[in-house]
Amino acid sequence: MAVAGLPKPSGNHAELMVRAALDIRDFMIQYKEQRIEFGKFINNLNEKKTEEISSLKDEFSKDKTNFMEKTKKDFKKFGKKFKKAFKI
Repeated sequence: MAVAGLPKPSGNHAELMVRAALDIRDFMIQYKEQRIEFGKFINNLNEKKTEEISSLKDEFSKDKTNFMEKTKKDFKKFGKKFKKAFKI
């Protein structure tokens, strides 16, 4: 709520109130546009981070698979050497 012409009466208080209302309207329009742009910026960052995380998951999955395959091969080699050493 706002008033014009207080505490001192003013001959153009109606005009001052309309100008204040227009200033507030312009500010709110600009504020809304800034929030929309900021939201787009944040969404863009989130998309990039999601892509990076997905890429890291893929790399980790490949590394894990390679590690598991190597471990199986090494274990088989060890088993053969163990059997040979103890003639099992």
